[in-house]
Amino acid sequence: PTAQPPVAHPPASGLRVVTAATMELQNVANLGPSGYTLSIEEKSALQVSMLAIQRKENLPSKLMFWGKIMGETNDYLIAYSLIPAYYFPVKRFYYCTTANMSTLVQMPILSPEWKELSAAIKLPFRGEPSALMIEGAEEPEEPEVAEGEEAPPPVEVFREQHRLSYVVSQIDHDVAVVPRDAFIV
Repeated sequence: PTAQPPVAHPPASGLRVVTAATMELQNVANLGPSGYTLSIEEKSALQVSMLAIQRKENLPSKLMFWGKIMGETNDYLIAYSLIPAYYFPVKRFYYCTTANMSTLVQMPILSPEWKELSAAIKLPFRGEPSALMIEGAEEPEEPEVAEGEEAPPPVEVFREQHRLSYVVSQIDHDVAVVPRDAFIV
């Protein structure tokens, strides 16, 4: 017997209405035939990390698995949480690498310049979030601080984690769908 796709209502006017569910880690096994799935180690470490960050940040909704982005040395595992907002919930994205799955890190918010830089890069991901992405760029030196003075905020440098944030936001935007029965006014 063949599996039937979940259909919410009979097709109307030639359109097929499909009800989609969010991706929970229990459903990742369904991706096995495509060849891209999580190992048992990745799945269990991600579950623990998701629970830890949910408790640490007191998130209003549980973290959901978003996907996996392949890198040359390590892969990125992405999760998200929906934060209630007045008009529409906001997605907050987190990531970890397969080399360090014990800690989920919130993706940085990008400036317009870094969005442009990210869009221009066409290279594959390395899997190293702290890798500098601008050729010839060097790690900024920490300024010397006199006693009694506050240290200035650290200089932010464009890294692979910023590009990852851009790519995830673009993919998420491109695959977003309008809920059934929603109207634009």
